[in-house]
Amino acid sequence: MSQHSLIFWNIQRLFGSQGSPIEHALSGGEAAPADTSKKITVIAAVIDQISRQSGTPLLIGFAEIENVELCQRIADNLATAEMTAVEFMREDETGFALDGLNIGLLVNKAVVKGVSKLRSHVIDRKYITRDILECDLQLSHDKTLSVLVNHWPSRMVSEASGQRISAAIYVNNLIRAKARFTLQEMWDPQTKSLTVPSDADISKRALTPVVVMGDFNDEMFDASIELLGSTNDTEVVLADEKVRGNTKKARFQSYMKHSPAIFNPFWQHIGGVGSYYRTPRWRFYDQIMMSKGLLDSSFKPFYETGSSTIFNERTTQLQDGSTYEITNRNGKPIPFDKEKQRGCSDHFPVAISIEL
Repeated sequence: MSQHSLIFWNIQRLFGSQGSPIEHALSGGEAAPADTSKKITVIAAVIDQISRQSGTPLLIGFAEIENVELCQRIADNLATAEMTAVEFMREDETGFALDGLNIGLLVNKAVVKGVSKLRSHVIDRKYITRDILECDLQLSHDKTLSVLVNHWPSRMVSEASGQRISAAIYVNNLIRAKARFTLQEMWDPQTKSLTVPSDADISKRALTPVVVMGDFNDEMFDASIELLGSTNDTEVVLADEKVRGNTKKARFQSYMKHSPAIFNPFWQHIGGVGSYYRTPRWRFYDQIMMSKGLLDSSFKPFYETGSSTIFNERTTQLQDGSTYEITNRNGKPIPFDKEKQRGCSDHFPVAISIEL
């Protein structure tokens, strides 16, 4: 077995050196083309530091990155793993380019052997960007892993609370489509009737490993995350696919009634340092959750219990050996400041470890 990390980080508006129309709009028309080299160097150094603690990265999800070229530049600066932007392994099925204030995903080239599905789900059309990136990965040793990378509507928008509720329902349906049999699969066109699969087949489908990561702009105890199916009770996650009833109708109703539950390990950080600070307290907007398929140690990949972490180190060491400050004296993340040569993002990265 080998330990690998899954990392997510909102890297706060990483725009390209040629200038960006979204950056221009967000800044009121005053933004100059950005010099991204230093920030990319810092991002890579932090990821390398997380890797040494949590394992070689298998996946790295980003929010607020402009394009796939910037994703690849981060990958090229990493020392601990050879990563590539997922677009270079498969073309997006919906034709949405990674362009704007957006989502990116890097995958480990030594472990990820193919991408069987890559799809954008745009649910907030203020900008034509990815709000949810769905990616099905083929790993070495014939293993599979599905990942849903999210960036849900901002709390700066008054109507966004309802939009996040809608996003939760949407993502829950995506998980259901992976870990449950669909109506189409249960329909027998010959008899024109619905049949619930056997308990063995239901259990096998429920073990499909799904990772849900992102900046949700809501916390573990908020309604949207609860609607997503999030819980810190592993017993609920492990038992949620059981079908009850003695008749075909009762079994069907039982199966369709319950959506998959997903385990959220970031509950253990409540009361401590979060991933984002907004007065007067820490917030836990950035989370990584997982389906039943990653909790059963008899299957691989599986989650290493207690491994969730919020990276909040005071400094990181760059590849040239210099020490770089990423938090202030109070331990809060510093946005990137080119002039003062400090900071990187207003969010901390989050990570978990899995065994392959």
